[in-house]
Amino acid sequence: FTADNLVDRTSRRGILFINPLDVTTGNLPQLWTATQGNPHAPVLTEQGIVGAGAIQGKLDFLCRVFAAIDLLDKRQKQPIYLVGTCASHHGMMGSKFLIESLSVNPKEVFSFAPTNLQLCKQGPGQISFSIDLDSANRDRDSRGYNRSVEITAYGLSVDFSTPKNAINAFDLLMDLILEAAEQGFDFQWSAIETKGGSGTNPDLARAQIYLTAFQFEDFKHFIRGKLASEDQQRFFRIDYGGIAENGTNFIPSDLIEVILELDHEWKNYIKSLNVNKNPNFEFEGSVGALTKIETKSVGKTSITFALRFLPEHQGSVIEETW
Repeated sequence: FTADNLVDRTSRRGILFINPLDVTTGNLPQLWTATQGNPHAPVLTEQGIVGAGAIQGKLDFLCRVFAAIDLLDKRQKQPIYLVGTCASHHGMMGSKFLIESLSVNPKEVFSFAPTNLQLCKQGPGQISFSIDLDSANRDRDSRGYNRSVEITAYGLSVDFSTPKNAINAFDLLMDLILEAAEQGFDFQWSAIETKGGSGTNPDLARAQIYLTAFQFEDFKHFIRGKLASEDQQRFFRIDYGGIAENGTNFIPSDLIEVILELDHEWKNYIKSLNVNKNPNFEFEGSVGALTKIETKSVGKTSITFALRFLPEHQGSVIEETW
């Protein structure tokens, strides 16, 4: 944009229609049944257009084109800018670059919002928090936990604006592992991670646990039965390891409890924001999730929480309260 003079230098006025045009791709092609495994393919059905390559920001941007034409018909005197941006799942990077570079200098900015074509203005409404946890004192194997199991859960990552279609991989993973704990299986955690883009539900979560040898076959039987009974085989990959000869460092159970408690409190906090709904939006409340868990270095874990909130809430208040 730096090479193009998009600003009306004389009036310093204008209206900017800006829209992310990214495509969110799920991890599992078989979930895109209507598009034969290709999330980019637009398919026309009786219910509408299917395929992330044809919906979300692209159709919304088309609506803005017609809105700009309508403004011209009404003898709109201010310059009109129509801009599509990228990298919306990395902190709205494209949109931020456009605004902060001063390539355009609009009086008002209209950005993507799922309004179902209702007239609405959306203020700045996305925020994320990262919490660093120090677990330098890791528990060491001393009681025969020497059979490893790596469990990977695959969800469907969609923008927070369409939460009904999302499949949260972290929730899938925790539901399975905590159900195993409730069934009496005793294990230790050696790794946990979750990956998700900014403004989307996590679509990948992985954990490695260690069991004692006498539980191993029963655990396999439990996993097979659990996934088959709920028809969830397509969401999981289970890798069973051999006997570990060397001692293994484990994540303290207290740290796992902290992660689960933070996730629980985050969900409850979002519910508290949605006491009063906003009918101007297709989804009438604020939406968020635990989007990322990553190990920065040995013994140090970082957790990221993200939230898409409606205009009646303010980021500074949310930050202070949370």
